[in-house]
Amino acid sequence: MTEWNWLREDAARWDEDKQRLFGDTELASVGLARPRPDEAVADEWWRVTDDAGTVVGYGWLDSEWGNAEIRFLVAPDHRGAGVGEFILSRLAREAGARGLNYIYNTVPATHPDRDWMTAWLTGHGFHASSHGDLRRRVRAPQATYRRAPGIVLLGIGLHRAPAFGSAGAASLGGRDASSDPRPRCMAARSVPSRRPCLDRHGAAHRLQPMWSDPSGARRPLTGRL
Repeated sequence: MTEWNWLREDAARWDEDKQRLFGDTELASVGLARPRPDEAVADEWWRVTDDAGTVVGYGWLDSEWGNAEIRFLVAPDHRGAGVGEFILSRLAREAGARGLNYIYNTVPATHPDRDWMTAWLTGHGFHASSHGDLRRRVRAPQATYRRAPGIVLLGIGLHRAPAFGSAGAASLGGRDASSDPRPRCMAARSVPSRRPCLDRHGAAHRLQPMWSDPSGARRPLTGRL
């Protein structure tokens, strides 16, 4: 089985290999105007070579607004050998590594067989979008987190250990922290912990997340999330 090699082209140019693979029909199939020999070409390019080092295809992408437009070409004498699928999988991987959401392709009107190309892309996970192109998701949707109704996070409150009951919660309700008669904890800890810290008098305290219920009362967050 032939091993295909995926090679990034830094500062891609219209070199001899591209001139050999891109005839007039191939240029029309990807909607590309013919560049001048050795002219720099836009976008990010990769070439595919076989075990002998012969270039058998190209893939390139242009990322914008969290997505990437992709285009690719397979050498005529290597079509049907899986090179197109190889290029597509690598382009999807490149887009995913950049944190992009979709790869998409617009089959140009100049393509010699638009129906076949559209069917091929659809068979490889692409679907028609409202933008008039065909696209495929390469990044899983991010989970969204919703706050429980009536809960306003107020940050970290100080509780004397083990006062986590209603009496301890009520001792902070409706009062400014500066009026709290209890000694302030001197430990430099800013996250909740099961291990109490000691104030300057040696009394044990714990740091506890607080929330505000619909009435405005401040309460420990324990057991709420």
